[in-house]
Amino acid sequence: MFFIPIIRISFYPNTHSTAVSCHPMNTNSHSKRYSGMVLSKPIDLLKKHNKMSNNMTLGGIGPKMALISLPYISLCFVLLSQNPTFLEIGILKNSVAYWSGISLLSIGFIFYLNTIIVFLKDFKQGKLITRGPFSLCRNPLYTSIILLILPGFGILFHSGIILSIPVVLYLNFKISIHGESIILKRTFGSQYDEYCSRVREFLPVPRRIRNKQ
Repeated sequence: MFFIPIIRISFYPNTHSTAVSCHPMNTNSHSKRYSGMVLSKPIDLLKKHNKMSNNMTLGGIGPKMALISLPYISLCFVLLSQNPTFLEIGILKNSVAYWSGISLLSIGFIFYLNTIIVFLKDFKQGKLITRGPFSLCRNPLYTSIILLILPGFGILFHSGIILSIPVVLYLNFKISIHGESIILKRTFGSQYDEYCSRVREFLPVPRRIRNKQ
């Protein structure tokens, strides 16, 4: 806390004289009074707008998962580059498996892109995202990659080593997602509890089916 001198000049018409006085101003109390009267509303709006983004980033646990899983994924690609038939699954060399892989990839990419669109739009508003793919599961971005896209590639190329990657990613996901859930719980409280009670963490099961279980 410090003081800034304020100079006041007074003019007296009857005596044709002036008086100069100096008064200290408490900048601390002045700033508090000013912010309380003028700045409180914008600051509250800003805090509300950034309620979620102050604690979470757009990437979420994605960078952490990528960093942990990168050594295994790199090893898989090295093995495949040296021997493309390594851990090849012969029973997947048929038309049924082929079209199953194509279907998983198609559904996975549509699910992934829809999730990105909804996430980017709602994240900026700082609200809990519960619509679109997030109404089917709480982590549709990871679900689309781990449950649909990567298995689709594994089946399409009948590769056991590619099919092992989503298994490693899922284990990584289960370990890492706890921290993100804590942040969401702290940010949204009972609203997040209610959301968790009706939507699964990973499996994209429709709400009506989940209610019957």
